[in-house]
Amino acid sequence: MDSYDQYRIPINSITAAQQGYDFVIGKEFFFKFADSEIQDVNIRLNVKIQKVSMSYTLEFYLKGTVNVQCDRCLDYFDLPVEFESSLFIKMGDKNSDLSDIDDTLILSHNETEIDLVPHIYEYIHLSVPIRHVHPDNARGKSTCNKEMIKKLENLAIQEEPESDPRWDELKKLMSN
Repeated sequence: MDSYDQYRIPINSITAAQQGYDFVIGKEFFFKFADSEIQDVNIRLNVKIQKVSMSYTLEFYLKGTVNVQCDRCLDYFDLPVEFESSLFIKMGDKNSDLSDIDDTLILSHNETEIDLVPHIYEYIHLSVPIRHVHPDNARGKSTCNKEMIKKLENLAIQEEPESDPRWDELKKLMSN
């Protein structure tokens, strides 16, 4: 049995009543995605599926932590994340992934299951903010690696560099 089988939902079993699926996602989920920047997570995912006629609405809600590298001190830490999104699935003559455009996926009438793996992968990545920095503690102080912060402060340019006479002459020309 494939470890990703649990993320495949049989379409035939979905009734008109709303159904819910709960998943716990850990680092095993990312074994298949070696290129991913994210490799370790601890996330609870709830997916609610509603069937209306020949279309489905999937509501994704995820909450947990993603292990990321701090942009300031380069230490790894668990960043809290929370994300909600909807995916609409319609039945059609052939498969078509329009989800990049309008969160809509078209599945062929021959399909028997919905594969949630690519959508879970995408939503986890979308839940992570662009900037990864350790949160401040209760007193408002950074929780970054203190040794690294001291090294950065020592390497920071303390004084304004001396003026270059060549640039000074060019500035004079520009002001005339």
